[in-house]
Amino acid sequence: MGYALREALSSLRRTGAGVLLSVGTIAMSLFILGIFLLVTFNLYGAVEQLRTRVEVEIFLKDGASARQIAALKKRVAEMPEVQEVRYVTKEMAAEQFRTAFGENLLEAVPENPLPASLRIRLTEVHRSSEGAERVAKSVRKKSIVEEVAYGETWVRRLDQLILI
Repeated sequence: MGYALREALSSLRRTGAGVLLSVGTIAMSLFILGIFLLVTFNLYGAVEQLRTRVEVEIFLKDGASARQIAALKKRVAEMPEVQEVRYVTKEMAAEQFRTAFGENLLEAVPENPLPASLRIRLTEVHRSSEGAERVAKSVRKKSIVEEVAYGETWVRRLDQLILI
């Protein structure tokens, strides 16, 4: 055992710089790999968190009856892409707007300009631009639908991030 230790120390003295350089190179490579994996996993987690926020919102015309709204809600809820449908009244929309942007903005307007809407949460598999677009296309032409929005630009960018 003593002989092996003496030989190892002797060899280390002769080639110390090369050994240190090799160990340093391996350590640096592992450090860079660790940083890359850390960034990748954190980015993936952030993207998945953002994907849970992908929603389609159907803004309804003011003249829509409760019966028409219920029929549309039922039809949308039966779509395979849809996990949940919530009806948001004009009053609820105004309250959410006040909470987000403060009381003063809506006070300047004599009546509530915000429309009633259906907020659609997509199933996990369909939380993408394709899933949102399929839902939007299927309801866009309905007579009580004013507009359909799902943040098309940011959802497409999110899809591109997932592909990286």
